[in-house]
Amino acid sequence: DFGSPDFVSAFTAFHGLRPIIHSFRDFGSPDFLSALTAFHGLRPSIHCFRDFGSPDFVSAFTAFHGFRPSIDRFRDFGSPDFVSAFTAFHGFRPSIDRFRDFGSPDFVSAFTAFHGFRPSIDRFRDFGSPDFVSAFTAFHGFRPSIDRFRDFGSPDFVSAFTAFHGFRPSIDRFRDFGSPDFVSAFTAFHGFRPSIDRFRDFGSPDFVSAFTAFHGFRPSIDRFRDFGSPDFVSAFTAFHGFRPSIDRFRDFGSPDFVSAFTAFHGFRPSIDRFRDFGSPDFVSAFTAFHGFRPSIDRFRDFGSPDFVSAFTAFHGFRPSIDRFRDFGSPDFVSAFTAFHGFRPSIDRFRDFGSPDFVSAFTAFHGFRPSIDRFRDFGSPDFVSAFTAFHGFRPSIDRFRDFGSPDFVSAFTAFHGFRPSIDRFRDFGSPDFVSAFTAFHGFRPSIDRFRDFGSPDFVSAFTAFHGFRPSIDRFRDFGSPDFVSAFTAFHGFRPSIDRFRDFGSPDFVSAFTAFHGFRPSIDRFRDFGSPDFVSAFTAFHGFRPSIDRFRDFGSPDFVSAFTAFHGFRPSIDRFRDFGSPDFVSAFTAFHGFRPSIDRFRDFGSPDFVSAFTAFHGFRPSIDRFRDFGSPDFVSAFTAFHGFRPSIDRFRDFGSPDFVSAFTAFHGFRPSIDRFRDFGSPDFVSAFTAFHGFRPSIDRFRDFGSPDFVSAFTAFHGFRPSIDRFRDFGSPDFVSAFTAFHGFRPSIDRFRDFGSPDFVSAFTAFHGFRPSIDRFRDFGSPDFVSAFTAFHGFRPSIDRFRDFGSPDFVSAFTAFHGFRPSIDRFRDFGSPDFVSAFTAFHGFRPSIDRFRDFGSPDFVSAFTAFHGFRPSIDRFRDFGSPDFVSAFTAFHGFRPSIDRFRDFGSPDFVSAFTAFHGFRPSIDRFRDFGSPDFVSAFTAFHGLRPSIYLFRDFGSPDFVSAFTAFHGFFA
Repeated sequence: DFGSPDFVSAFTAFHGLRPIIHSFRDFGSPDFLSALTAFHGLRPSIHCFRDFGSPDFVSAFTAFHGFRPSIDRFRDFGSPDFVSAFTAFHGFRPSIDRFRDFGSPDFVSAFTAFHGFRPSIDRFRDFGSPDFVSAFTAFHGFRPSIDRFRDFGSPDFVSAFTAFHGFRPSIDRFRDFGSPDFVSAFTAFHGFRPSIDRFRDFGSPDFVSAFTAFHGFRPSIDRFRDFGSPDFVSAFTAFHGFRPSIDRFRDFGSPDFVSAFTAFHGFRPSIDRFRDFGSPDFVSAFTAFHGFRPSIDRFRDFGSPDFVSAFTAFHGFRPSIDRFRDFGSPDFVSAFTAFHGFRPSIDRFRDFGSPDFVSAFTAFHGFRPSIDRFRDFGSPDFVSAFTAFHGFRPSIDRFRDFGSPDFVSAFTAFHGFRPSIDRFRDFGSPDFVSAFTAFHGFRPSIDRFRDFGSPDFVSAFTAFHGFRPSIDRFRDFGSPDFVSAFTAFHGFRPSIDRFRDFGSPDFVSAFTAFHGFRPSIDRFRDFGSPDFVSAFTAFHGFRPSIDRFRDFGSPDFVSAFTAFHGFRPSIDRFRDFGSPDFVSAFTAFHGFRPSIDRFRDFGSPDFVSAFTAFHGFRPSIDRFRDFGSPDFVSAFTAFHGFRPSIDRFRDFGSPDFVSAFTAFHGFRPSIDRFRDFGSPDFVSAFTAFHGFRPSIDRFRDFGSPDFVSAFTAFHGFRPSIDRFRDFGSPDFVSAFTAFHGFRPSIDRFRDFGSPDFVSAFTAFHGFRPSIDRFRDFGSPDFVSAFTAFHGFRPSIDRFRDFGSPDFVSAFTAFHGFRPSIDRFRDFGSPDFVSAFTAFHGFRPSIDRFRDFGSPDFVSAFTAFHGFRPSIDRFRDFGSPDFVSAFTAFHGFRPSIDRFRDFGSPDFVSAFTAFHGFRPSIDRFRDFGSPDFVSAFTAFHGLRPSIYLFRDFGSPDFVSAFTAFHGFFA
């Protein structure tokens, strides 16, 4: 209690006095202000002011022209004059972060004069003042980060935003503004190009109107769910230059949204996995999409015949129409009819349930979508529609069942048709074959054919002179005529992948005439005919993709293959051949370089022997499952030039396979999504993969510690290790240890369940992934691995709980580590501090620390030589060692403001060693220690603001004052 205007007068004479006047609470004397008014050179840190209760204090501050304090987290001033004082702060540029409640419209007025003001406005929650918005209106140069706005509750805030011409914040994940004026404000955002991702609900039709003026607006509109406003659509109508990523639209519930889309001339978003729009007008809107070329993948159900009408106007429309399931509208087909320039990816069509869809397809002159995995159309007209597909070249992959003989007739007119016919299953129509007969220019991807059930299909194929589709995964044709048809395939070079069962020796005879045949023979399963082999024998120029062969059941097939001198198919996903002669046949494949992907089970050690002679063999070895033969590995051993794509390997069941791989010196497949190999030797084989650089993404469980050992030899390995979940092998880590050049993106690691994984990471010298939002690793060794991350500089923001004191130890080795350690909450480990001790070059922003529960944190700080964070708002550390740690802070000059209770006389001792320390010792209330005074005695260079001292509870406080040599009180 000063209670005396003379104290102020005394201070007035303190010309050299420049204390830090921070967080003054109650002065009770207008003269104090008058005294402060004369402090011309006064530039304290005005941080976290709570309540001054005096308009004169503000008046005094008004004269602070050079005043530039840190105004962070203001809560409540209760004085409109404070704002007036701030109004004169022309050069004021504090950090306005996380403002909660000002309770004064004048504060906003004061801010209005902040022309040069550019704070970080992040996560604003509630201002409760429409004037704050008015103040913001004058922020011409204002460009804060507006991220995750939730609720402003003021339509004027929007008006203020209206003047933000240069405003380009990151508007991500907006949820609810509750103000139609916010939209109006957005209307003036001409240069506004935020990231509008995952909008959920705005609840305001005016927001849409505002969007209407977004001429240059090109945000990422991904995963829109529900806007609930038909005006939003109207706003979108003005999006001329709008090209967001429209992925996974679910439900808009507004026919006007469609109308808005109608004006999207330049609109080319990614329309992937549309589910349900529930509006026939959406289709009308799409009609105007001239330049629209989104990715229409996995359409399920639109429930509107008008959507089809809209599609009719898609002249330039070329989205990816993949995995269509059910449209339920015959008009959709009519719309497709006008798709002249339409070339989407029509993959995995299931059921359209409309004969008009076919009619629509008839007009697809320029239509070249990817028709993959068609299942059931249930309409004979679909075929008629296809008949008009002159320029149609979609990817027809995995057709299952069309149930219409007219579909075949439609295909007959496919002159320019070259889709990807992959995985055909069952057409059930002899006319389909007749239709194919007219496919002169037809070159689709015929992959995974299962059952055609029609000898005419073969006849149709006979006329396929220019036919070169991808025949992949053929299963069962059940017709000897199919073979006859193939005989006439002179220019036929489809992708024959995953053949399963032809059941006809004539098929082989037909293949015999395939001189120019070079399809992709992938996933052959069972031909049941030794003549097929004979037919293949004549395939001199045959170079199909032999992928995923399963079971041929004929040793002659091998003999036939023996004559394949120029044969280089894609041998992917071989399963079971059941014939040692097949291997013998392969032995003669000198020039054979197929794609060996997803091999399952061959059941023949001789196959390996045959492969041994494959010197020039470089197939794609993807998704190998089980070979059941150690000799296969031996054969692979001789694959010197082998560089297949090893993707999604599951289980080989043979340690020798690994041995064979050991000789793969030049092997560089794509090792993606490995699940379970069940063989420690596979790893040994990988060890020899010196040049191996696959994409190791989303590894789940290998079940083999040796796999890691194999990886150890991957010197040049640099895959993308993203979203690793659980490997179940501590040796995997050991393997990673040898990854010297490994620099994947390690983001969002959750749980590896292996302390050795960390050890492996230890060898990641050049590793610099983005380690953001780590949650729980469950392994103290992970930290040890991090210790070796010399060059590691990820963004470690918002760490919550690692549950491992060793994580800190790992951090200790982070010499070059300079992440943003902001908002640390609870680590539960005193060793974290120890780790920080080694952070020599570490200068994060340690703000808002709340509770570490570890006296070692202080010890760690002791080693922070170069550390100069902002230690503001420390509340309770519960450790006398914190003081000891501060003692070692030679170069440390933080803002020690608002210290409340340390409970340690050593805090004073620590201060004693603060030679260069000049903190703000303001608002000290109760230290409970006569040593505090002793500590002050040693403050030679200390000239704090000893004001508002109330009660120290110690007669030594006086003794301490006695020792204040430089004190002129």
